[in-house]
Amino acid sequence: IDIDIAIPKLKKVVAGSATEERPVINIRTDIKDWNDWTAGASMEDFEAEALPGWTFCPGTIVYDHSSTVNDKNMGSFPAGYDKSKSDIRTNDKEWMGLYVSEVKVKFPKAMEVGKEDGDGDRRLTLAAKDMFFDKSGVSLKFGAEDIISAKTGKLGGWAFTLDNVGVEFLQSNFEKAYFDGNMKLPLVNSDIAYTCNIYNQKRFKKDNDNGYAYIFKVQQVEGKASSTPNVSVLQPELRVPSSVFPPCRRLIPT
Repeated sequence: IDIDIAIPKLKKVVAGSATEERPVINIRTDIKDWNDWTAGASMEDFEAEALPGWTFCPGTIVYDHSSTVNDKNMGSFPAGYDKSKSDIRTNDKEWMGLYVSEVKVKFPKAMEVGKEDGDGDRRLTLAAKDMFFDKSGVSLKFGAEDIISAKTGKLGGWAFTLDNVGVEFLQSNFEKAYFDGNMKLPLVNSDIAYTCNIYNQKRFKKDNDNGYAYIFKVQQVEGKASSTPNVSVLQPELRVPSSVFPPCRRLIPT
């Protein structure tokens, strides 16, 4: 089965702008027998007539009920995924469950912070990505994108962006939280990227580590060299004592 359906009372969104076309949802199935089948659906980006300016990006959904084949639109397993927990013994085709590539909601342009004409479609966005629902639990990434632009973001005279803030879960366990962006140094024509990651200690295979590792890095943006030749690159590792965020018994070794 492979069918396309145009959805009424919705407007297809192309390049960030609503059109008069109806968005199309594609539904497909591959059924060999009741214990061996897959189904999937994908839909074009759209805007609801009752919510002008809000863009919804449904992505692709796959339901796998087959131990012999995976749907062609299924994504790759996230790093660190333990296949044995989802009963995969010989190859990835044995995986069964629900996969969602991404689901995004883009806020209206009137709610943008610091964006200007010419920036393209960089509206504030909430997104859930790479979602796996199976016997091993839930794996997904969730966060916000394009939050603050350097054009108006100010921090003590430093222009800055806050590009991404998010959290990741792997098989129903916290994996990491993060945020990142860019800063422009005052009096120096240089862009500096910053990123902060907060990791679950378990990812480093240390059974006795139940806390979190806090890492903050700053470095010059590649391809945007400063007119001043000696701009240092900072890569500090932030170590937070257990008295602040218990338990935090050991951090990433140097």
